[in-house]
Amino acid sequence: MALLPFARVTLVLRHQRGIRSLPHVARVISAFLGLSPNLTLARACSFGSLALLDRMWQESCASSHDRTPWWALGNFLRSDRHYYRWQFSQGLEQAARHGHLHVVEWLFAHFSGCQASIMVVEAAAEAGHLAILQYLHAHAVTVSGWGGQGTQLQEDDAQENPNNGIQVCWGRGDMTKAAQSGHTEIDDAIATAAVGGLAVGGHLEMMKRVEVLNPPRQWRWCHSLSEAVVAACRHGHLAVVHWLLEQHDVREAFSAETSLGMHMAAVNGHIELAQYLFAHGFSGCSRATMLHAAANGHFRVVQWLHSQFGNDSSGSGLFWNGHESPSNVVGRDKESAAAIDAAAARGHLDVVVFLHSLTVVTNPQGDNNAERASDDGGGGRRPWATHMAMDEAAKHGHLHVIQWLFANRTEGCTTDAMDNAAGEGHLDVVQWLHANTKVGCTEDAMDFAACNGHLEVVQWLHSNRSEGCTTYAMDDAALSGHLYVVKWLHDNRFEGCTEKAVENAIGNSHLSVVLWLLAHYPKYVNAGKAVWNDIEWVSFEMLLLMHSQYPEVMSQETEPGVRSRAPGHIGSWVEEHYPSHYM
Repeated sequence: MALLPFARVTLVLRHQRGIRSLPHVARVISAFLGLSPNLTLARACSFGSLALLDRMWQESCASSHDRTPWWALGNFLRSDRHYYRWQFSQGLEQAARHGHLHVVEWLFAHFSGCQASIMVVEAAAEAGHLAILQYLHAHAVTVSGWGGQGTQLQEDDAQENPNNGIQVCWGRGDMTKAAQSGHTEIDDAIATAAVGGLAVGGHLEMMKRVEVLNPPRQWRWCHSLSEAVVAACRHGHLAVVHWLLEQHDVREAFSAETSLGMHMAAVNGHIELAQYLFAHGFSGCSRATMLHAAANGHFRVVQWLHSQFGNDSSGSGLFWNGHESPSNVVGRDKESAAAIDAAAARGHLDVVVFLHSLTVVTNPQGDNNAERASDDGGGGRRPWATHMAMDEAAKHGHLHVIQWLFANRTEGCTTDAMDNAAGEGHLDVVQWLHANTKVGCTEDAMDFAACNGHLEVVQWLHSNRSEGCTTYAMDDAALSGHLYVVKWLHDNRFEGCTEKAVENAIGNSHLSVVLWLLAHYPKYVNAGKAVWNDIEWVSFEMLLLMHSQYPEVMSQETEPGVRSRAPGHIGSWVEEHYPSHYM
């Protein structure tokens, strides 16, 4: 059936006298403006547009004889039974996750003989889409088990099934079977598992009800309630913590984890809860506590930690103990990094300025490492920092922090600053570092920027810096699917790429990148064998692409073990089309 042209095309051409007598022009233009050949039905289901789904269905080939010689997923949507079932399950999961009941109904009207995995039910349940769960239960056959994605049903099952052979997996039913068999200990397992979740949400009254219905009487309860205290501390639920600590067994069990609870409260900014625990005899804040509180920008917590532990280097980690070079420790253990470094990395300038303003009176004798590690101030020294402060601030784009550190601290930065700023796309930071520091960058700057798709940064580095890039630039741009970067590098740089570019794009299922690379670098066509090496995670669409466009590559001898590594939905397809590879 010939597709109707887009309404917008018809409307525009209506006023073009020379074209009105050529009706095929509207269809040609509509085809050019139409669907991407790489658009999956599952992706389309996430948009919730029935018009889009209808057009995809109309443009798809009903049988293998109708397929076009050029690449398009529509060639396989209806004509390949394995892909057909796979896309039904994937599309149904997307519709369930986004709450598109009308799309679920569309899928049931257009597909038959398919099975959806438990992921569909879980997606709808997690998002709270009750109407979709009710529809699935009413219009499909419920089966137990996890269900394979796109699992093929027996032909007899599909014919005898009054609901077009649609099956939906709702789980193994283990809980129901246990209850029916009289295993009431399942109640304890459910109750203890629920306590942690209730503590996270601060649902104190519900926790009390659970305890009344299931009085704590096992070691499992003690452990679960202890974890609940930590969870409540993490999320700042003071009332829950107060109630839990009133339980004698919980206090005893929690005694070994007091530092963790207080740490969790402090690093997440719950200062009242941290002060409550400290006032009731709990202690144990560590170097990591100050580090993470500073990193998270909790200014009041940082002030409080300093007031309680400020002069204790083992407690706050603000002042270096002088026994080892800070740079060595930072390189070995990031938990020992400076609090100023951590705050600068996250852009919390107020915390950085506060920590910088602190001093402690010290005995400088024999403390040479400490002098090198921090800025001297009057009769003492300020909290230490390293070059990581500027390097990490640059990586995360915090130009205001970089400028303050440059004006007020002496640690400076390394080439990591510009390299990583470029990699994260912070062109303003790259330009400032270029204009105000002499450290410069390395080839990594352009390589990283290309990998992450920051073409504007790549172009600026190309025009203003001399370091250039390596083949990693195009290889990694292909890895990330940034075709526009791949094309620009091909046209404007000389480094080119390696066969890793093709392998990377195949492994990450970037269809358009693979097509472009093999068209422009045909010498790497044999890299297409990566589809077999990456069979565990390669997409069905990539298999179809290589199968239809590069059959000579797919037919080459491959390493054994494809059968054991291939997922079920792909394994059945491989067995049908490449039986020699499936042995």
